[in-house]
Amino acid sequence: MTGTSRGPILVLGASGNVGSALTRTLAADGIEVRAFYDPSTPQIPSFSSGVVALPGTFDDEAALASAMRDAAAVFMLTPPSTSQVRWQQAIADTAHRQRVQRIVKLSAFETGPDSPLRMGRWHHAGEAAVAASGCEYVILRPQYFMQMQLNALKNAVHTGTYYGGARPDLQMAMVDVDDIAAVAAAALTTSKYQGEVLIPTGPAALSFDEMAAELATVVGRDIRYAQRPVQEIRNDFSARGWPDWHIDDYLLIHGDSASALVTTCVKDITGTVPTSFLTFLRRHLKQLSSPLERR
Repeated sequence: MTGTSRGPILVLGASGNVGSALTRTLAADGIEVRAFYDPSTPQIPSFSSGVVALPGTFDDEAALASAMRDAAAVFMLTPPSTSQVRWQQAIADTAHRQRVQRIVKLSAFETGPDSPLRMGRWHHAGEAAVAASGCEYVILRPQYFMQMQLNALKNAVHTGTYYGGARPDLQMAMVDVDDIAAVAAAALTTSKYQGEVLIPTGPAALSFDEMAAELATVVGRDIRYAQRPVQEIRNDFSARGWPDWHIDDYLLIHGDSASALVTTCVKDITGTVPTSFLTFLRRHLKQLSSPLERR
């Protein structure tokens, strides 16, 4: 197989939605996986048998260098942070020094030098660092993750109201993280996509009203969508410790920066049609129907 990577693959940010899905996908394919994660984050890591768990932080360049030693490829995923650009530059520099063959960077849908999102501009700087690293590279800019809606969907099953930050008619082609992981796995294990920007999306753009209707169909009860007031969102997220810039980006992602773009990326690369929102709901029905946790 021309261009196929040989050696361990290092997944950075391995305890989050995409990182954990990717470690499962790679391990299931019999690939040697190293899972680097920050043990101070809220996510509780649970890795497949055979995955080498490496707790550490992105500020520890010695730990990153050790994790990359003899690695064939690195999946670059860092959490939203004002340190994001510095972290990603350090990762790219370390990968170059460790002679890593390939970097696959997870960016965001609205990424660019003039992005209205701070994270979009930070991701652009990270993409530039990866491109200048001397390693082969692939950029992933997926649409909004379906998994990010799980808490709101679960609450909707119990209350009858699906609350969110977007207008009821705003459309997104949300994508399942398992589909992102499948695209990432292909990009990590072959040179075929060298230098490309890949945009995984779901198979259709749905409005939030339409998503509420699909949820109602799956659970067999009336469910309506309701947009939360902006100040309520700000107060809620601020109480959870979100900085103002992150709240601003969240509101833009669910507003003026939203996109209804649908691509064939998942099907083109994996040969499988991406997961529909209805299928996603059915797969997670047990989780959505479980009792609400008390706070």
